[in-house]
Amino acid sequence: MYFRLLVPAIVWLVIMMLIVFREYREQSSEAFFGFSQSTFFQFVLFLGFAHIWKGVLMKQLKYRELKDRSNVIVILSGILLSVLIEIIRWKAGLSNDFNVVNLVMNISGVLTGLVAFRLVYSSTN
Repeated sequence: MYFRLLVPAIVWLVIMMLIVFREYREQSSEAFFGFSQSTFFQFVLFLGFAHIWKGVLMKQLKYRELKDRSNVIVILSGILLSVLIEIIRWKAGLSNDFNVVNLVMNISGVLTGLVAFRLVYSSTN
């Protein structure tokens, strides 16, 4: 039963990994408000990550603790995932260094995703 809840979240996570770990060439370093296109796109990916995983945690009914602590779980998992992505990209040579701007934008994407979830589902929470 919970598999149907996890399918969209797992598919989104796989798509995120495929996009983030692809090799790319920057077309413009200041495409969106001074941020590179990849940084802005990662922000959007993490926004979706937070929104989808918050929904999964809220829809499951078996574990009340997960539902009650869903914000903390999503924030911590988003931070951990963002740090791991930046370390892997740096060590694999996909990035010249550990990109703190990407890290900050990814975490901002997670927080924005939680706010978006709250705004969309405010009448049902």
